[in-house]
Amino acid sequence: MGDDSGDALRRGTRFWQRAACICGRNITAYHRAQIQLGEIEQKLKLLEGLSSEVVYRIDGWNQLVQFVSAPFQTLTGYPPSDWINSPDELWKKLLAPEHFTDRAVAVEKLIARGASATTQTLSYPLKQKDGGEIWVQELLSIEWSRDALHYWINGLLKDVTAEHLARESFETAQADHRRLFDELLEGYAELELLAELNGAADFRITACNHTFEQIAGLPLEKLAQSRFGELFPGLPETPLAKTLHLRDFYWPHLRGYFQITALRLKPGFISLSLIDITLQRQAEIRLETVLHGLPDTALYQTGGGVEYISHGIERLLGYTAEELTSDRTLFPTLIHPDDSEATRSAQRNWIKAGATGVVEMEFRVRRKDGAYIWLLDRMSKAFTAPDGRISSHGVMIDITARKKAEAEYRRKSAEYDLLFEAVPDLYFRLDRTGVILDWAGGSPKDLYLPPEQFLGKRMQDVLPANVSVEFKLAVENMERGEEAHSFEYSLQIGGRDEFFEARFFPLPDAQRGVLVRNITPRNVIRKTFSAEETSVCRF
Repeated sequence: MGDDSGDALRRGTRFWQRAACICGRNITAYHRAQIQLGEIEQKLKLLEGLSSEVVYRIDGWNQLVQFVSAPFQTLTGYPPSDWINSPDELWKKLLAPEHFTDRAVAVEKLIARGASATTQTLSYPLKQKDGGEIWVQELLSIEWSRDALHYWINGLLKDVTAEHLARESFETAQADHRRLFDELLEGYAELELLAELNGAADFRITACNHTFEQIAGLPLEKLAQSRFGELFPGLPETPLAKTLHLRDFYWPHLRGYFQITALRLKPGFISLSLIDITLQRQAEIRLETVLHGLPDTALYQTGGGVEYISHGIERLLGYTAEELTSDRTLFPTLIHPDDSEATRSAQRNWIKAGATGVVEMEFRVRRKDGAYIWLLDRMSKAFTAPDGRISSHGVMIDITARKKAEAEYRRKSAEYDLLFEAVPDLYFRLDRTGVILDWAGGSPKDLYLPPEQFLGKRMQDVLPANVSVEFKLAVENMERGEEAHSFEYSLQIGGRDEFFEARFFPLPDAQRGVLVRNITPRNVIRKTFSAEETSVCRF
């Protein structure tokens, strides 16, 4: 009995020792859990202070909000306390009706998927308490209980306003770029490499703008089925290593001229630019044809040096157009030293006066063979560059033959002037009606009137009536086709009678020439001789 009592006592003592130990362990574990919970809450508060994202949790059983992190107030203007332990109705305040419906549908779909549900990302505008609006991105997930009868909605809200505005701006810019791309006058297309062999390539059109479709006369669907070589027959194979630029490719498909540029964008793709220059090229061909028919003419454009000059310059000076445009200062050095300053002065004065109208200059230019020729330069303003420089264009014409003819005319005119001064005859140039256009002669004393009183008037109107009848008759006879006509008449000049002989003869342009000679001495001799004959007869 005693032994049994001792054993019982010992067993009871060990029980209470174990119970005390277990209780101590439970209290310690609880205390540690409390400490860990405090640390977790402290870290959570620290995380909330550092993060701008909102974390929330909603009990799916009663649709009450269990948790909302502090940044919710910064994001929406509503304190978390307005939402915690409240029905999930705040979304109606935060979202427009259509976005509220979309979000509700997304949540229902997640719930319907059950344990297999994944996360769902939504993006929508969120209304703030003060009336403002921001864009947020929401990450939704569903957490299920072990028995799959209960669930919680976990979510994360992130302010993506800056990203949304940037994307919206990018999309707007992209749309504007596409609209501009489609409306460009140049045709653009993107081509994809199909095959490449020894540097030669064939491509397929994958995208193009409206202008390219209009130029080709085919929609993109048809163009996408066309090979590059088929669409542009005769075009050299496009090298991928460098840019291809063709100035005036004749496209048999459209019977027109086009400027083509092919540029490698990235491996396997090139960009093709197509500009219709048919009208320009046809105008150039017509101009070249005209210039070819005018071998003594060259067109040019200048703006502080030769920028462009037609190939006719080679026939004029022996220099090619390329020589004169590659060295823009060459042409001014070819102008004759005696004409150089006058030419520059004429240009400066024209520019100073506003560069209006046409300025004409005549000067000598040295050919490549060393000989000089005369050029007539007619220049007008083309445009004013942004830096204020005047760009001009004009035409240069070889007038060497005209200059020689003018020199010969001046020489002959000088000879005629000397001749008229040496002979006693008077010379009058008349139009077809008898109007005196000019006069010359070595005997002004034989003039009936001074020049200022008869120039510009009809010969028959400035002479006495008895003489004017003869002149009028002579003018009429010449008008009827008579090649020459002559007659004699007398005038009283300086109080004495003077006798004259007038000879009419035709001139070019239906003009008339009249030579008038004083025959008074001859007339006196004639009268004397006649008187002597009469006296002899009386005997």
